Amino acid sequence: MSETISTSTEDIEVLAQAIIDLNNGQIEQVSDSALLYDLSEHVKPYIDRLIALRQGDSLLDYNENGAEDQSKSKKTHKKRKIRRRNPEGPLPELDSLAPQEKAHWIFMERFIPLERNQEILGYQLSEEDAEAYQQALNRMIDNLLVLVPSIDAAQSGDIPALQQIFASTVLFFRNPFLGDDDGHPTPCTIEALRQRFPAYFYKRRKKNPNWFERFPFYTAPLGEARWVLCDIEALNCTLRRPERKLASYARHWGVSDEHATQKTAVEDIYDRIICGEALEENIFAGTYNACTSTHYRNKRRKGPGKLVYTVQKKRKIVINGSDGTPHWKNSKRLWPVAHPSLSFS
Repeated sequence: MSETISTSTEDIEVLAQAIIDLNNGQIEQVSDSALLYDLSEHVKPYIDRLIALRQGDSLLDYNENGAEDQSKSKKTHKKRKIRRRNPEGPLPELDSLAPQEKAHWIFMERFIPLERNQEILGYQLSEEDAEAYQQALNRMIDNLLVLVPSIDAAQSGDIPALQQIFASTVLFFRNPFLGDDDGHPTPCTIEALRQRFPAYFYKRRKKNPNWFERFPFYTAPLGEARWVLCDIEALNCTLRRPERKLASYARHWGVSDEHATQKTAVEDIYDRIICGEALEENIFAGTYNACTSTHYRNKRRKGPGKLVYTVQKKRKIVINGSDGTPHWKNSKRLWPVAHPSLSFS
């Protein structure tokens, strides 16, 4: 597989025709998810421009801000593609590889092994737990290779095809514990993550604490230990709620809805930190509000709870709250999205 991936002439022609059809009012469903992403990248600046004109904003403001955002988005997307490299040496026979070696060849640097996870969290697993979680990885790989999009490539031993199928995903372990200053286990919560990885957060206020520190989700533990496959590309929830987008995502992989889940607030932050430390790249950062499945409620408030969502620009993570799914605003061009993940009990 080459170091960079370029769009083929055929894909460009199909993309161009899709844009022409859209302009002529001929709306047809596009089954290719990669093509849909490229189409959205081309159409988005024009939608931003129309909204800016309707709201009476200056085109100069749009050109200065919108064009810059688009340029940053393209640079980030291109950087992710450049990072996709094969391990050195010729391609091996897939059936001859151990499960962890399969993970290395299929996901390359986007597979974070258990040993690296322990280094980042500062928590050493017991031999018994390490063996159990290694066996869980073996089952995870087996499950991934029988998914609808991957089963044919897996049966034929086509490693490059599998690399392409899982190109926008990262495989790693969610550990419900991390080490304290002495290496002793402590529950993995947002509070504990802030204390261990302060560089990912803004400094704590000296007089008044941050608003989220008084709610239970701030000290809620991560949950059970498990391997997860997280998608780097977010699901845009501007027009459809996260539940419906996740259901479509589950159908794409051919799994039941319970296996394709929306992240909780602590899972979202944990994933950003683990991947940021291991890959030395903030792969989940972007100009969007990442909606989580976590809700909170004020003591005197009745009705449905408020939604917890996060924003990450460059490295810093910000935790926000809202009465509902955040909406795109011309003043704050942040798209509401959901980061999906696949896991198997």
